[in-house]
Amino acid sequence: LPWRSEVERRGWRASAAFPIRMQDKVCGTLTVYSNVAGFFRDKEIALLEEAAGDISFAVDNLAREEARRIMISGVGKAIMDEIRAKTAEIADTERALMNGRAQAAATAIAATRSASLIGLGVMAGIGLIGLALLQIGIAKPVRAITAAMTRMAANDLRTEVPGVGRGDEIGAMADAVRVFRDGLVR
Repeated sequence: LPWRSEVERRGWRASAAFPIRMQDKVCGTLTVYSNVAGFFRDKEIALLEEAAGDISFAVDNLAREEARRIMISGVGKAIMDEIRAKTAEIADTERALMNGRAQAAATAIAATRSASLIGLGVMAGIGLIGLALLQIGIAKPVRAITAAMTRMAANDLRTEVPGVGRGDEIGAMADAVRVFRDGLVR
């Protein structure tokens, strides 16, 4: 299409065309362009249809000579002023909608960021608790048994073996070390 390059050059992303009628026959169009995709929604379309209807009404009621005289006398300017006013109203409405959408998006982003940070904090807390439990439940008792074994290797056979009697693997290790100690004492 020959006009496509002009549309791309100007950055138009949406257009709407409304018929201008004279005696029930289309005699022209009111075409409006926007650089925002999806710009024309129900409210904008209704306002532009109303504007096209107003123009059609004016054109339909004018004879050719009378239309020329009225256009020269400035009535055409009044119609264009009405179109400009409706266009400004559409732009204001769309601007308000875009601002509302931007605020909703900002709120959603903030909520997502907060949820992510809280989740990260919870995961870090769980990880730290797990490390602390490993330290208390496994590493510390294993070090205590290792220290007792080191003292026994240095011939301190009176050394108490920590963890004897526990019902887990640490207790089993402690019981085995106690058996070795008792065997060395004999």
